[in-house]
Amino acid sequence: DTKEEAELVEQLLLMGEVAKRDEVIRITGDTIYDKRVNAFFQDVEEGAKQYRVVIYNSAMGSGVSITETVPDAFMFIGTYLSPRKMIQMINRYRVQSTVYAYIAPRESLYADTVEERYQRLQDAIQHEARLSGLNPVRRTELSNIVTHAALLSAQDEFDQLRSVKDFVVRLLHEDG
Repeated sequence: DTKEEAELVEQLLLMGEVAKRDEVIRITGDTIYDKRVNAFFQDVEEGAKQYRVVIYNSAMGSGVSITETVPDAFMFIGTYLSPRKMIQMINRYRVQSTVYAYIAPRESLYADTVEERYQRLQDAIQHEARLSGLNPVRRTELSNIVTHAALLSAQDEFDQLRSVKDFVVRLLHEDG
């Protein structure tokens, strides 16, 4: 899921003579202006059929759907993206026969919940108020709703990172 890993995978495939140069395309921020990559994006279905190996990271983001081309195998290396973003990347190819995934271990099972984070924030506000001698300003109902929605979104992202591998496996199974 990083351009460095994508470049490394490409180099290993070429050095190991697994694929020839013209059979491989790498789509990352570094190659986005390459004429082969531009041609690929003109018609992603045709582009996907043209190459034996398509290596990409989030540079091939949402909005790209390859629906007719089914890869023989799909390999995903996830090291820092959240599980939902990983699934988004995997689903650029809408149909896959076999998915191999390496998810870097980085569980945070003992991390704070959203409630604990919120309480820590409230404590910090009260502490700052005591130090400054100013009372905190009362928030409007709308600002409370916006804050709550932001906290829920952050908690969803955080929950995904508590056990990345389990979350991705569950999403893949649910996705079919």
